[in-house]
Amino acid sequence: MVSSLTTKSDMASAQTLLSHELRTVRNELKQDFTGLRNELKQDIESLRTELKQDVAGLRNELKQDIDSLRTELKQDIDSLRTELKQDIAGLRNEIKQDTESLRTELNLALETSRVATGLELKLLQSSMTVRLGSIMVVGMGLLFAALKLT
Repeated sequence: MVSSLTTKSDMASAQTLLSHELRTVRNELKQDFTGLRNELKQDIESLRTELKQDVAGLRNELKQDIDSLRTELKQDIDSLRTELKQDIAGLRNEIKQDTESLRTELNLALETSRVATGLELKLLQSSMTVRLGSIMVVGMGLLFAALKLT
C-alpha cells in the first residue's frame, strides 16, 4: 500500500483551488442560466407577437366571413320574401277566382231554385183553384139538393 502524506498547506491550497473552480463553475452556470432565461424571454415574446398577429388575422378573416354570410343571408331572405309575396299574390288571385266562380254558381242555383219554386207555386195555385172550384160545385150541388128536399 502506498501512502502519501499531505500537509495542511497542501490541503488548504487544494481547498482554495477547489473553491475557486466551484465559484467559476457557479458563475458560468449563472451566466448560462441568465443567457437561457433571456433567450427564452425573447422566444416567448416573439411567439406572443406571432400569436397576436395570427389572432388578429383570424379575427379579420372571421369578420369578413361573417359579413359575407350576413350579406348572403340578407339576399336569401329578400329573395324568399319576394317569392312568398308572389306566391301569396297568386293564391289571392286563385281564391278570388274560386270565390267568383262559387258566387256565380250559387247565384245560378238560387235563380234556378226561385224559378222552380215559382213554377211549383203556380202549379199548386191552379191545382187548388181546380179543387176549390170542384168543391164549390159539389157544395152548391149539395145545397140545391138539400133545398129541393126541403
